[in-house]
Amino acid sequence: FRARQAHVHEQEAFWLRLIQNVHNIEQIIILDETHMSRNASRRRRAWAKKGHTPVLPTYFKKYFQKRYTMIGACNINGFIIEACEVVERHKNAGRGTVDRERFEAYVEQCLVPVLGRYDLQEPHSVVILNNSTIHFSARSFDLIKNAGALIILTAPYSPH
Repeated sequence: FRARQAHVHEQEAFWLRLIQNVHNIEQIIILDETHMSRNASRRRRAWAKKGHTPVLPTYFKKYFQKRYTMIGACNINGFIIEACEVVERHKNAGRGTVDRERFEAYVEQCLVPVLGRYDLQEPHSVVILNNSTIHFSARSFDLIKNAGALIILTAPYSPH
């Protein structure tokens, strides 16, 4: 399955930027967000013997009421725990849990301390971001660049 909006030329340009700028796989650090709402962890289907109603125990039910977003950073070895953060959404909050301002705070407090310098080809010196609107902030870009890291954006609607 491929998104109709995906452009082959932009995907090729993304891969070319990677090939030209990454000298060691350990330089790459990838950022992304994911969320969990109250319906995300509920099973919707179950098996039972014919004629019997399936029983679905609900463990940790109180945790299903919470909504949160995890901003994660990973490298070739997995998640970088120091650069991962969980943001809980409160009942009186507007849409979403992470906006541009919250993402900027994450970059400053969690990401910048683990970044390496690109000019020295250090680990975590090439930051790969998708095209989420919260990532497009002059302040976030400046924080990453001032730490010495290089930013590479993925192609819009790219599965990569």
